[in-house]
Amino acid sequence: MCVHASYFSTACWKFNNIYLLSIFYYSAPDHCFSDPCENGGSCENGDDGFTCTCEPGWMGETCETPDFCNGDPCKNGGTCTNGDNGFTCTCAPGWIGETCKIPDYCFGDPCKNGGSCKNEDDGFTCTCIPPWIGDTCEGMY
Repeated sequence: MCVHASYFSTACWKFNNIYLLSIFYYSAPDHCFSDPCENGGSCENGDDGFTCTCEPGWMGETCETPDFCNGDPCKNGGTCTNGDNGFTCTCAPGWIGETCKIPDYCFGDPCKNGGSCKNEDDGFTCTCIPPWIGDTCEGMY
């Protein structure tokens, strides 16, 4: 009588009322053997390949690409996008600057009646068109 198990490949023959059994054990290939994960990444075997878990500051299939957005450089709700040589922030409304740290005092169009707004260090300045005057171009002369 022959017994079969799912993790073994078996072959069974009957010869002169004696059963002959060959058992072959198969193991999954070690996809991590070549150490494919770069920059300190750790490798985990899968059925069809491997998965790298990257160290902070790295990303990509084999942790080969710098993650310039690591550490959340974009402040005040800004969204970070990795580039080839750095990152770009898309600032949330009301914020400006390379890392969205500067308030956008012109957000919401404080200058009325066609006036143009310029951000300053501690506020904004309106340039009014005639006949409008005042801090927010709401008065007439």
